[in-house]
Amino acid sequence: MEMKQRKKTRAARVLLSFLAAILMIAAVLLISNLWLTVSRYEVISPKIPDDFDGFKILQLSDLHNASFGRDNARLLTIIDREDPNIVVMTGDMTGYGENGFEPFLSLCRRLAEVYPSYYIPGNHEYWMHTPHFKGLVESITDTGVQPLLDDKVMLTRGGEHIWLYGSQTPDYYSRGDAEMFAGNLERAFGEKKPDVFTILLKHTPKFFESYALWGADLTFAGHVHGGVIRFPFIGGVLSPDRQLFPQYSHGRYIIGESEMIVSRGLGNAPSRLLRFGSLPEVVVVTLRTVQ
Repeated sequence: MEMKQRKKTRAARVLLSFLAAILMIAAVLLISNLWLTVSRYEVISPKIPDDFDGFKILQLSDLHNASFGRDNARLLTIIDREDPNIVVMTGDMTGYGENGFEPFLSLCRRLAEVYPSYYIPGNHEYWMHTPHFKGLVESITDTGVQPLLDDKVMLTRGGEHIWLYGSQTPDYYSRGDAEMFAGNLERAFGEKKPDVFTILLKHTPKFFESYALWGADLTFAGHVHGGVIRFPFIGGVLSPDRQLFPQYSHGRYIIGESEMIVSRGLGNAPSRLLRFGSLPEVVVVTLRTVQ
């Protein structure tokens, strides 16, 4: 009788432990996919003009048509609270197909009412059939957001300026060395002026060495979703293209005088691979000149 009671007690403990583990995993999944976070960085450079000291850039990436509250109210509340000078969007903001644009376009309309906003495509937009992609770009333009498709814009403040470049080159699964991809940027944009602070929008962070070699002072990227699964002290485990332990998954990276900020992004890819430990993220970068 006593033996049976012990077995029942052990079985109950095992069951309770199992249920506790399931609940913990479910809680982490819920937080990892719905809890919006803000990561703030300062970038300091002698190339940043005095008039741009304190200039705030807010980055959105990899939304994949997700919605944080009705009409993205929670996301917009965070953006308004941060009060950026410009908003940049680094790709994979919408989904496949001609009918998947509206949630993102609604967000674009709201952003363009308040902030100068710029967009580059990611691989999911780039993989659309040409008429769909062309229609998306035209619709984004109609909202007041400016697509940068291998194009640039001069940002002016006071009597000074910096340059913002947006690349649509589909390098995601390409093979090549740093010089080759730097050459792609030079063919798209020309030689970078070494004395002017230059910001590059690039969907994938994979070829940071190339961006630095070309001369980007600051690169914004996304694509990797923070490694999709993240563990403390280990970092990102998996990239959307199924690469284990991607080199650039989240945060700040530096090569020489070039910096790159990689966003964990906001939504999930159409593969429905849920985040685990990689919380949705809004990135805010403040430029600082050297005093």
